[in-house]
Amino acid sequence: SGLGKYAYILVTSEYLQKIGKRCPLVHLKDMCIKDDGTKECSIFGDGILDYKKFIAVAEEYCAPEWYVVEWEAFDMDCIEAVKASYDNYIKII
Repeated sequence: SGLGKYAYILVTSEYLQKIGKRCPLVHLKDMCIKDDGTKECSIFGDGILDYKKFIAVAEEYCAPEWYVVEWEAFDMDCIEAVKASYDNYIKII
């Protein structure tokens, strides 16, 4: 499509604009690309996805009540991952 690796963010942002206020909850999940080219879940804000733009679109069109951050990587303590994801979220907004 020519949009590159962020095509799904653009499509999702367009979808959020379309559904608007019917989206009280937004699911966030970041990822990184490992040396072998495979994708892996990462701490929110440490990965390759441009969430600053995505959250701005969500705030403008949806005004969600909740953001739910998903994290599947198990290479660190879960509480540390939650804190790091929260800290990154605060920096983004």
